[in-house]
Parts: sequence; C-alpha cells; structure tokens
Amino acid sequence: MRLTSGLGMIAKLCVLALLATLLGALVAARTPYLRTGSSNRAVYQVIAKAKAPAEGTRVLVLGDSVCAQLYPPGADVDGLVSLASNCGSSLIGQRLLLENWLEANPSVRGISVVLMVVPDTLGNDLANPFTYSNLIKPFWRREWRSRFDPQEQARIGQFRFAWLSQNPLVQLSDWCPTSYPHFDPRPGIDDLWLSPISALELTKMEALAKARGCTFTVWPGVWRESKRKLDTAPFIRQVESAGLGSCLGAYLARVRYVPDQQFQDRVHLIDPKPLGRDPMHFLAAGNR
Repeated sequence: MRLTSGLGMIAKLCVLALLATLLGALVAARTPYLRTGSSNRAVYQVIAKAKAPAEGTRVLVLGDSVCAQLYPPGADVDGLVSLASNCGSSLIGQRLLLENWLEANPSVRGISVVLMVVPDTLGNDLANPFTYSNLIKPFWRREWRSRFDPQEQARIGQFRFAWLSQNPLVQLSDWCPTSYPHFDPRPGIDDLWLSPISALELTKMEALAKARGCTFTVWPGVWRESKRKLDTAPFIRQVESAGLGSCLGAYLARVRYVPDQQFQDRVHLIDPKPLGRDPMHFLAAGNR
C-alpha cells in the first residue's frame, strides 16, 4: 500500500515537472527576455575577436554600426583591425573591447586607435531600447563588472531584471527605464551631444591608448550633406568643459559629407562599397 502511494506521488511530481517545462517553453516563446534568437550576435563576434592576438596591426578601429558599414569587422584591410559594433553597446562597450584587445596584444605599441561614432552614439546615456541586448547582456559579466564606473553600475541597476542578463535563457529585451531623469536633455538623432557617460569613457580610452604609446582619435564617419546646418556651438562647449579637446577637438573637421539620397535612414548608407575599403584613409601616413 505504501509503495503504491509512493509511486503515485512520483507520478504526480513528474506530471507537475512536465507542466512546468511546457509552461516555461510557452513563456520563453512569448516573453522578450527569453527569446532564443539573438540580434546581438555581431557584438559577441567582436568580443571574441578582441580577445585574439592580431600581429601586424597598425590601426585599431572601434565604433558603432555606421563604422561597421565602412569598416566591417569581418573584412579587415591589411594592417587595420576593426572591432566595430553598434550604438547600443555605448562607449562603455567600446572601452571594454579596447581593454580586451590590449590585454590580448600586450606587446603592441605606437599604433593608431580610432573610435568612429556618429553624434547619436556620443549622446548615448544608456536610456535607449538597445542597451539591454547590446551592453548589459554581452558586457555585464561577473568578471567585468568591476570595470564599470559606479554611476554606470547604478544606471544599469535601473534596468528591469539586469541581474538575470547572464542567464543563458535570457537573450533579448527592448525594455529600457524611463521613470528616472536622464543625465542631460535627450538629444535628437541629428543633434550633437556628449553624454557624461561618453565623456567619462573617452577619458578612459584615451588613457588606455596613451599608456601603450598609441594615439587616440575620435572620428564622425560619414554624414548627410544636410547636416552641415547643425548648431555645433553647444557641442564645442561640452568638449572644452570635459577637457577632451585632444581627441574630440577635430571631430567636426573630420566629417565626410555625402549626398542625402545615398542614405537609407538618415544615418546609414544604402551602399558603402563605393567609398572603398579604407574610406577615411586611416592607413594613409599623417592622416590621423
């Protein structure tokens, strides 16, 4: 009698476990935090690439998705290594990529480190729908969390379920916090703005490069011709106030303007191939 009762209890537990598994599968299919696909695959690819030795490098390029159009990570030019990712990784992600690459290439000295980012990336204060998938998920690792500044840690802590980001079931989310104030007025896609987080990370990246005897410059990439009308005065004041003239002082002078009709969404080119494999001439002597 007892044996039968015991078997019945085991059967009930098995049924409950099966139901829980089916429920979990259903939730995973319907909840954005538990999707199985991943649009941040490119970020993981450049993280892996940043950890690999790269002999013969003369120029290291980091940047957002516009940079990735011009310098695809999978199509390096001889002497140039690209770790371009996207705006959602923010400059925190760019700095962590640089740290990893320098750790994997301890003997490198005297190369050019270039960060190519459009104004929208410079203004990124983490309050956008791409932060969870492209910064928190790939970079908020236990071994790297101490590399985040306290204000950055507090910022990430505002994201719902940030503590679950390293669970392998949790893949994507476009949720971002909106209930707390931003560090600054939010810039529009065509505004020039430097967020405090970006200013902090630029200072760190410049120091990392200088410690290896490398140069560090920030480039704007290609912009629509119509953006010549931008009011640049507030941005220039921000750069001066942050003491970033050495890396950002020539940012506006380096813009390569392209006719508006060549852009697909006001930011990305329809076809970058006509600009060549080194469109900003980073490998040309004296053009840093």
